[in-house]
Amino acid sequence: MSTKIIVAKMEKTKQELLKEWSELWVPKLNELSKDFNNPYYTQSPLDAVEENIDVMFVGINPGEPKDCNRQPNFYTPEQFLKGNPSWEERFKDGKNVWKFTCGARFFMGYDAQRHSETIDNDGRVVWTNLSPFSSKNGFSDLPKKLKEEGISCFIDLLERLQPQKVVFLGGDAFTLLDKYASEDIKRNIEHTKVFDNLPLEIGRVYGRPAYYISHPSRKWAVSNSFVSVFIYLRDLCDNYEKGKPIELSKLRAKMRKEVLLWQERIRIEG
Repeated sequence: MSTKIIVAKMEKTKQELLKEWSELWVPKLNELSKDFNNPYYTQSPLDAVEENIDVMFVGINPGEPKDCNRQPNFYTPEQFLKGNPSWEERFKDGKNVWKFTCGARFFMGYDAQRHSETIDNDGRVVWTNLSPFSSKNGFSDLPKKLKEEGISCFIDLLERLQPQKVVFLGGDAFTLLDKYASEDIKRNIEHTKVFDNLPLEIGRVYGRPAYYISHPSRKWAVSNSFVSVFIYLRDLCDNYEKGKPIELSKLRAKMRKEVLLWQERIRIEG
């Protein structure tokens, strides 16, 4: 993307950028939904987004029940920005009851209670997917065209919102971006695996911290708390040199060294 386009985007409000995004993509998504007889969905209400986004959670794509009667669906740009009409149902009596959202919030250090000023503030926290098109088995049974167009749509959204952190939740997200994103997009994404036997990764997306961690609805790495420790450790080790974030290779080395120190110096007896 040219500097001129980036500057033009920066001069607009987030809601203006989102309006442009929905007007550009919803007609395309409607057409693809019709062509492939494949429904598509969104998650958190984007019409609630404020100017600064603290976190963007990114799943792979919406799942669907095994007995789902698959039909295309059609939105207006305004309808799509309103998000999932069942979004508020993730809370019951003040507690998060959806396994996916509750697990992801736990990774970031939150319990099941509603925290309206922070992690549950729809103005500052966005929940979305790499592709809005649903399938029974994630990306494995999603047509290639819906993968590619979904990722392009997601990257456009990411570029417009510029969140402070991006949390990819399972499904080899960085690998999918490497495979399906355009060369221009891939120049703005970097990532590396931290440990030899775990799929957890750290990265940067448009210069901002990114994390690839476990899918909340599947097996978590090491233990129920390790993913939270992984995220916090990355944040502790990350710093700047001459006004720029340190190289990911240096950040990876710092995280590995810290874990080795724990192994060497902590003793538990009895």
